[in-house]
Amino acid sequence: MASHNTHSVDNFTTKWNKNTEYAFGLQRKIISFLGYWPKNEFNKSSKIKIGILNITQMFIVIFFIKNLIVSGNCGSGEELVDALTFILVSLLAILKNSLPWFQKIFYTDILNFLIDDWFYFYNISNKSHDIMLKYAKIGRIVLLIQVLGTYGAMIPVIMRYPSTIQVLNEYNNDTILARNFPLGPPCWISMTMSWNLYIGFYVIFYIDLCILVTSFVASDVFLFTIAMHICGQFQILYNSMDNINNYKNYQQQRFIVKNFVIRHNQLLIMLKNFEKICNKIIFCEVMGNTFLICISGFIVLQSFDFSQNKLEFGLVVRMFILFLQLFLYSYAGENLTNRAKNLQSVIYNSSWDDLSPKIIKDMTFIILHTQYEFYLTAGKMQNMNLSNFKNIVKSIFSYLSVLRLMFQK
Repeated sequence: MASHNTHSVDNFTTKWNKNTEYAFGLQRKIISFLGYWPKNEFNKSSKIKIGILNITQMFIVIFFIKNLIVSGNCGSGEELVDALTFILVSLLAILKNSLPWFQKIFYTDILNFLIDDWFYFYNISNKSHDIMLKYAKIGRIVLLIQVLGTYGAMIPVIMRYPSTIQVLNEYNNDTILARNFPLGPPCWISMTMSWNLYIGFYVIFYIDLCILVTSFVASDVFLFTIAMHICGQFQILYNSMDNINNYKNYQQQRFIVKNFVIRHNQLLIMLKNFEKICNKIIFCEVMGNTFLICISGFIVLQSFDFSQNKLEFGLVVRMFILFLQLFLYSYAGENLTNRAKNLQSVIYNSSWDDLSPKIIKDMTFIILHTQYEFYLTAGKMQNMNLSNFKNIVKSIFSYLSVLRLMFQK
């Protein structure tokens, strides 16, 4: 088992190997671009990157909120949902980019822990190594799915090229002349704006949108990959207890038990640190995603009932992505909880009856000492697991069902 020793910044260079690159290489590239990869304990260039990204996001958010208040909605319901989605997602992205600065000690410690694990198993080809690769592969697959899903959802937005169009206001049936815009009602772009300034604003918005999507995906997938790695380490830890009977010598058995206790304490510390860096992000994401799903579902029901059964496909895709993000945190929380509380059953189900009486007594104390239940939470208010995920889904669809009945009447 890998040991968790005192770390330094050199971990990021001297201990980074091809296995670490396989598990976290893609996340490292993306997060380094965003500015909060814990290399060099968040240097000045990282501070500049995050500052520029956050200022840009906040500028667009202020622009959207101002136009929403002043101009209202002069377009379709989907365009209004697009604007609300952009505002909430931008605020979440600012939170995800900024929070690591306030929790950099936890981020750095967790990253060092992960790098140490991969460094320890670099030249080892055994069952433990295969377990780590298995969970790393899950993280890579999730990253691929999230990237394809989120950037795929941007295709309809990218197809809205700069142009002057006639817009029918759904609320008063007036036709107005407006300029096309990637997100939000077209009337939010003033017709008095020069064409060159309009094109420049369009390009800047596209760049900002790409950065926004990258920020939103990177944080979620990075945290999910960390969760999967910790799950793998628990599985390796429990497998080590199965091998204790291969040693008949008391000193060897005691050495295994001692390492088991040390490693288990390290994993519990990592779980606590991981929950600290996650719970605020998860809370905001649960609230924001639930709101956006409800609004999107409301517009989908409206379009399906009143537009000759025309389904707003873009909104359905967006709802799926938002549900997927909630599911990822619930799935990670469920697995971490199960791994953390399985210690007692693992020890009890091992062949302890063939061990030395002193070792059996030690294992009894371990069971008594480790009655610990871990939960990944949303702001310390709700446990993130599959059961609560189902409750969230049920509540959302119950709300949408009531709305559907109201519109049918």
